[in-house]
Amino acid sequence: MNMSFFFPAIFTLLSFDLPFQPVHLDCPEPTNVQVVAETGSSITFDWDDCGCATPTYQVYYKRGSYTSAEYTTTDSRFTFSGLSAGNYSFFFYTVCGAEASSMIIIVDTMEG
Repeated sequence: MNMSFFFPAIFTLLSFDLPFQPVHLDCPEPTNVQVVAETGSSITFDWDDCGCATPTYQVYYKRGSYTSAEYTTTDSRFTFSGLSAGNYSFFFYTVCGAEASSMIIIVDTMEG
């Protein structure tokens, strides 16, 4: 068996199923991430600004096997809307130029 073909094929197949895993270098992760408002279908998070030069924040959520699109914001507050009742994991990380921070995960149950 030609192993040089086999391993890249496995990596390619697996890479579609794995969420983005940022690389932590010198980019600080969001700190003090808190829920500041919650309704039956939305949740708003706020966190401390990293103080980095021109940071952006990437946010997304998982519910069961569904993973939302990643949203980009330059604000240290974000509202997820259109949510239904259930258990969610919300993901936050900072992007500083070509670097990305480690990820912060907040678990919450939406009552609906």
